[in-house]
Amino acid sequence: MLAKFQQWLRTNRKWRALHAREWSGHTQPAANGLTQFQCMAADSLRQAMPEISLLHSGKSETYLTGTVPGTDVKVFIYQDQAEVSGLFSGEHLDYSSPSELILDFVAAARRAGAA
Repeated sequence: MLAKFQQWLRTNRKWRALHAREWSGHTQPAANGLTQFQCMAADSLRQAMPEISLLHSGKSETYLTGTVPGTDVKVFIYQDQAEVSGLFSGEHLDYSSPSELILDFVAAARRAGAA
């Protein structure tokens, strides 16, 4: 039992270190109000869906919002999380890197567009 707990601690420490390293600098807003994560997610979504239009919204926190082309499904890109209404919601605490979260977010948006 103790060995399993010690293994869990080692694995958890490694994951937290990887998470901190990968997310470092990606969640602080720049002068335009957007984080590096938001810019990366928006770029990836636009590559997958060139016809999508993303608008800046928010007062205390700037976020991007749009609608998956050909649907009424909304997408949201927050400082450290992304959402496809009714299909996907992911935040940085659940992903070891921004690119991992972005891959799942874009895949969910594509599924919404294919439905």
